[in-house]
Formats: sequence, structure tokens, C-alpha cells
Amino acid sequence: MEFKVTWEVRYSGYEPEKVYFTEEYIDHDDLDSLIDHLHNNPLDHTPEMSVPFEKGDFNIEWIMIHDANTSKELWHDQYYDFEGTDFNAAV
Repeated sequence: MEFKVTWEVRYSGYEPEKVYFTEEYIDHDDLDSLIDHLHNNPLDHTPEMSVPFEKGDFNIEWIMIHDANTSKELWHDQYYDFEGTDFNAAV
């Protein structure tokens, strides 16, 4: 099954913080195994390479997962503040 993972790349040390979004398509057996993979293998993914370079420290988080074929949302980070977030600005 193919999934679309939305990543947030947040650079600290800027006022306001610089935040970018990017998407990665990942083939995996099912949603649960994908979530396990993302938790256990964070270094296998480098979304910071898909956004503009900024100096300083950054943090990456996977914040949303969609079915890549239907665009149906399958999972989202329950603690992430999605209000006012423009995912159409994804890089």
C-alpha cells in the first residue's frame, strides 16, 4: 500500500520560527507497520533535504498520513496544532 507522509521541518533560532512542510511517498504493508517503521527508523528519512536550507538547529516531525491513492487522511498527530496551517505551501 502506498502512503503519503506529511513532514514538518521547524528551524529554531528565528523569530518567528521558520516552518516548512514536505511530503514523502512510502510503500508499506499497512498503516500500523508504517507507523512502527517511522517510530523505529527516524534516520531513514530526511525531509530536511526537501525544504529550503536554513542555518541553525531544526526538528522534524511526521504529522499526517494519507492513503496516496485516495488522499483519505488515515492518521494525524493529535497534539499538532493544525489550525491555520497551509499544507498547500508544502515544498
